[in-house]
Amino acid sequence: MLNDDAFRSIEGKSKHQLWLELCELITKHPAEVLAERIDVDAILRGGIRKYKDEVGRLWTALADFHIRRGAFEVARDVYEEGLAAVATVRDFGLLFDALSHFEESLLAAKLAAGGDDDGAMETEEAAADDGADFLLTDGGDDVDLR
Repeated sequence: MLNDDAFRSIEGKSKHQLWLELCELITKHPAEVLAERIDVDAILRGGIRKYKDEVGRLWTALADFHIRRGAFEVARDVYEEGLAAVATVRDFGLLFDALSHFEESLLAAKLAAGGDDDGAMETEEAAADDGADFLLTDGGDDVDLR
């Protein structure tokens, strides 16, 4: 349907709008898409090649699909590939913001999971550690800038 040049939407939607709706459906329902053995990567990359004005959004959709199915390393690779491939500042900013949010969420989840395992041990270590090894000390033998 999307590759058919003669196709016209009953609702008057453009092919571009239909592509974006397809991307949304694919990314929101990865389990159903995988059960049907649909090649999501090929579909979205085809859209990236065809619609140069929305590549940031399409790269983000592809990464989001991999995130929702739990393939975090693949999602990171997609973000990095997209960052290297985009040509506009707008698309780069969109991808960079999405990648930053993804990395922040991943780190927060790892910290939360790590905190549950060794919670009592970390409390004891924190009580024994005064943090002196992280403090910057002034020995007095350097030049002070004012």
